[in-house]
Amino acid sequence: MTDIALADAQIIWDRGGAGNPPVKVVGGGVKDDQRYSGSWGSCNQDFNEADDDGKLRMLLTQSIYLTLVESIDPTIVHDAFMVIPEYRVALRRLGVIPLDEETEC
Repeated sequence: MTDIALADAQIIWDRGGAGNPPVKVVGGGVKDDQRYSGSWGSCNQDFNEADDDGKLRMLLTQSIYLTLVESIDPTIVHDAFMVIPEYRVALRRLGVIPLDEETEC
């Protein structure tokens, strides 16, 4: 798994499928190839202007949006977000995922 820093994370999604994963995290600046219907994160001004805590809150809000509005399985969203070190740290602080050597941030 290649880490993508929260500040650089662009979340792309397409609940329709088209053979792509429903949710994917890519580094910022990735050219839109029109394979996904939605994009959020480093491509948004409000996200870029937020501090680190604000970005994390926005990411968690986006996970709720993807599951409740876009009807994407929460496990798929979670698995996609795991490439973001700040997301993993937040989950560790909540005791949701264990701290281990392989995923240590």
